[in-house]
Amino acid sequence: MKVILYAAVAVLGLTGIGATVEAASFDCKPYVDKRSCPEAAVCGNAALSALDEKLALSYQSLSKRLAVQSQEKLQAEQRSWIGERNKCGCDTSCLTKTYTDRVADLASYEMPSAPIVIGYDGEGKVDATMRACIRDVRDLTSWSEAETRKGADDVCAARRRHADSYAALQSAYSQFRTRQTDRRLAIEESVLQFRAMIKACIEHKSNLTTGGHNIQIDIIANEIAATCVGLGAAMLRREAERPYKPW
Repeated sequence: MKVILYAAVAVLGLTGIGATVEAASFDCKPYVDKRSCPEAAVCGNAALSALDEKLALSYQSLSKRLAVQSQEKLQAEQRSWIGERNKCGCDTSCLTKTYTDRVADLASYEMPSAPIVIGYDGEGKVDATMRACIRDVRDLTSWSEAETRKGADDVCAARRRHADSYAALQSAYSQFRTRQTDRRLAIEESVLQFRAMIKACIEHKSNLTTGGHNIQIDIIANEIAATCVGLGAAMLRREAERPYKPW
C-alpha cells in the first residue's frame, strides 16, 4: 500500500521546494510493522490516507503558485502543523480533525494578486536614491554643488511621494481583489476602467502644465503621478473596506 504522506512532503520540502509528489510517496509497511504513529494510523485508515493524499497535493499545488518568500512562510507553517499532528499519536479522531482543519486552511490560503499595471511612462521605475537624484540634476543643470544638492533634495522628495503612492496603490489593489468575491460583479471590466481613469488623470494634469524647465521637468512629472496614483489608491482602499453587498 502506498499513500502520499504530507510529513514526507514537508521533510523533502526542507531541502528543495521543487520536490515532487512522486518523490514523497513511501511504503507504509515499515511504519505499520513498527506501529509508528501517527504514520501507522494514517496508513491503516482509508479515510485518513485519502485526507493525507489530498493535503499533500494541495500543499504542492499551492507552493508552486507562491513567491519564494511566501513558500518559506508556508513551509514554516507546515512544520508547525506537523508538530501538532504528531501530538495526536495513534488517535484517529484527533488526526482526522487535524488533517481536516489543515486541508481547509490550505484551501482558503490567501493568494496575492498580480500587481496592477496602469501603463503610464516611468511606472514602477522611480529611483529616489540621493545618488540618482544628484546625477540627474547635474545632467539637467550647470549648478554649483550647493545648488545641485538642494535641487536633488527637491527631486528626491517628489520621487519618494510618487514611489510611496505607487506602493499604496499595489497594496490597496491586492486588498480590493481579495475582498471583492461576488461573482455577479464585473470585476475585470472595472479594473480596466480604473486603469483608464488613472491614465486619464495623469494626462489631464499633464495638459495643465507647461512641463517646467530644468529639474521641474522631473519634479512635476512625479508630483502628477503621485497625485493621480494616490487618488486611485484611496479609492481602492475604500472599496476594499466596503465591498459590494446586495440590498
